Amino acid sequence: MVAKTLDQKYPQKSLALDFKVSPKRLNYNLHNVLGFYMTFVMLFIVITGLCMSMKWFHSGVYWLTSGGKQLKEFKAPYLIPLR
Repeated sequence: MVAKTLDQKYPQKSLALDFKVSPKRLNYNLHNVLGFYMTFVMLFIVITGLCMSMKWFHSGVYWLTSGGKQLKEFKAPYLIPLR
């Protein structure tokens, strides 16, 4: 289902704010426009969180973005404990 605002003849008007409208309409537009742009921020946060928490997801993302190369095993360097 596509939102009514994206069905318009000029969808770029739907993704920009117009401050020459009534306060109610401005509030509605703020929620639509800012919500649309926050989708990309949230998608970035979700993908990075999945990569940090699940090894299989991290390997899959690496495989997709590297052109089919396997992820090398990472071993943390030995740290000398503090006394």
